[in-house]
Amino acid sequence: MSPLLHRQPWKALYLSLFVAQLIIKIPFWILTSIPRSARPKPSWSIRKCISIKLLQDFFEFPTKLNLVAQTDLLKEIPDSSLRNAKFVWIPALKEEHIQGELKEFASKSGVESVRIPGYWQYKVGTVTEKIESPKEGEKVVLHIHGGAMYVSTLGLPRFSFCSYYFNHSWGLRIQRI
Repeated sequence: MSPLLHRQPWKALYLSLFVAQLIIKIPFWILTSIPRSARPKPSWSIRKCISIKLLQDFFEFPTKLNLVAQTDLLKEIPDSSLRNAKFVWIPALKEEHIQGELKEFASKSGVESVRIPGYWQYKVGTVTEKIESPKEGEKVVLHIHGGAMYVSTLGLPRFSFCSYYFNHSWGLRIQRI
C-alpha cells in the first residue's frame, strides 16, 4: 500500500500546507539570521542563509510526495533509449581485492561488493555499435556520481556539467558510474 501522501487529496493538502508554512518560515528565518552569530557561518549574507534553508526544505519535498523518478538499478537500460552513450555493467570487486581495514569494516557491517550499472558517454556523433576499449594514449574520464542516491538520479546518464565539459570541450570519452 502506498503512503498516505502519495494519494489525493492528501498530496494536494500537503502541498498547500508546505507553501503556507514557507510564508511563515521565511520571515522567521530572516529575523533569526540578522545577528551574524546565529548564521551557520558568520561571513554568510542573510540572503545566502535563507537560500540554504529554502533548498533544504525543497530537497525534502519531492521524496515525501513521491515525485521522484524511481529507477531500478538492477535493470539494464537499452542503448536505444540513450543519447551518445552505451550501457555497461561494472562487475563486482573480487573478494581478494578487498583488504585491510576496508575488509574489516565490510564484514562487520555485512556489506558485499555487487555489480553496478555504468555508461560510456561519447562525444556527439561518435557512438559505435560495440563498446571499444580505449586506444593507446586515449584519455578517459571516470565520473563517479557524487551523491543524491536517495532520489535515484543515477539511473540514466543525464546532463552533468562534468560530462558536458570534458565531452564537448576536450572530446574525451567518459565512463560514468
